[in-house]
Amino acid sequence: MDWKLARILDDIRDNVSRGESNLIVGISGIDASGKTTLAAKLVEELRLGEMPVCLLSIDDFLSERSIRRAGPDRSLSYYERGFEWDTFFGLIDEIGRVQRVDTIVPTRCQETDRIISRQIDIQPPTVVVVEGVFLFKRPYQSLFHLPYWLEIGFFEGLARARARERDWQNYGSLEEIDRQYLNRFYPAQSRHFALDDPKSVAVVLDEDSSLPRPIADFAASG
Repeated sequence: MDWKLARILDDIRDNVSRGESNLIVGISGIDASGKTTLAAKLVEELRLGEMPVCLLSIDDFLSERSIRRAGPDRSLSYYERGFEWDTFFGLIDEIGRVQRVDTIVPTRCQETDRIISRQIDIQPPTVVVVEGVFLFKRPYQSLFHLPYWLEIGFFEGLARARARERDWQNYGSLEEIDRQYLNRFYPAQSRHFALDDPKSVAVVLDEDSSLPRPIADFAASG
């Protein structure tokens, strides 16, 4: 078993309620750091252990395409308006506060930009696994009982993106993948580091990569 997965599973077993409340696990990191893959494996292991679990992804809460791409600085748009923050974090807050959440939330399909309604029905003691970028924005850091940051460098993340089928489907060429990551995604992450210091509130799971991690090369503009 992957050591990161084993670490999170141990923490969950040590902290899960016996019926009083839900446990909110946050998995964040830069784009292409492996958040979605690790979250899926975690959910699978929890289900095998017959533990109630729900998976939520920030990618399902995209803002309308015209909003998330508005403005001359696309990295700023991505950081500030890329997702429906109020809806998403409002849901996380409610899950952490009330005994049962039974609601319908609007999610958005990235390909079609259309709203898809999703039924959410969560009651204690569910483990709620939340994955995505910018989870640990400063106003929302306290929402997560177990926050984790997947630490990889920008160069390594870009190498993964260049080899990832999803990015090829979305962008179609190495040139466009590079443009999106170097001009939009990673400058937004540098802004996230500067404004929110996300790693200071999370357990940092370091890939121990030998590749360089020069954040300054992708410094946010402005």
